[in-house]
Amino acid sequence: MDTKVGEFVSTLRKCLENISSDESLFLFFGPSLPNSTDLIGDIYKKHKHEDGFLYAVISGENTFGGGISERDIMILIFGF
Repeated sequence: MDTKVGEFVSTLRKCLENISSDESLFLFFGPSLPNSTDLIGDIYKKHKHEDGFLYAVISGENTFGGGISERDIMILIFGF
């Protein structure tokens, strides 16, 4: 998959109605926070689970502080 992480996060932001414009989104694969220019396909090759899926956590944080609330954390599963 030739989609960059930054493009993917931008698409997610458009799809998630409960994310406000003052909230930042962070996409984690395991303990890693990839660069926005990293390709999802390369991340898949490096971090895929033995079941063939790539598990990711998206975390949202208020840009001006305020921490992370329970609704801001979700699990995404990718399969190629």
